[in-house]
Amino acid sequence: MKTTLLSVGWLSLVLAVGCGGSAMPVAKVADSKATIRAAEEAGASNNPQATLHLKLARDQLNQAEALINENENDRAALFLNQSQADAEVALGLAHEDKERSATQASLARLQQLQSSNPNNVNSATSPDPTRPDTVR
Repeated sequence: MKTTLLSVGWLSLVLAVGCGGSAMPVAKVADSKATIRAAEEAGASNNPQATLHLKLARDQLNQAEALINENENDRAALFLNQSQADAEVALGLAHEDKERSATQASLARLQQLQSSNPNNVNSATSPDPTRPDTVR
């Protein structure tokens, strides 16, 4: 009985090692897909650099999925890591564009308000909070 259990244990170990032994990176696939989707929704297609990183992320995801189908899970994990990184860059670039646009709109609105205010104090006499020598 003891010999049979040992034989079954060794056989299981050999099969696990012989069949790749690496678990399918399901969570990494989901993470990469989610980040790609987030970048798309954030407007990455409106920025040429973000679009490039988004394409790279998709291509690497497709390559990883093909490797998973071939039971090459270790190699697939590397492609998934790169896909995730490129998707995050695309997402960051899309967010940067939105923030830049919002900042420009705020500045334009501020200039509009300042020019339409008849009681506007000349900015030369107003303290500049970024320059300590002008703050009173």
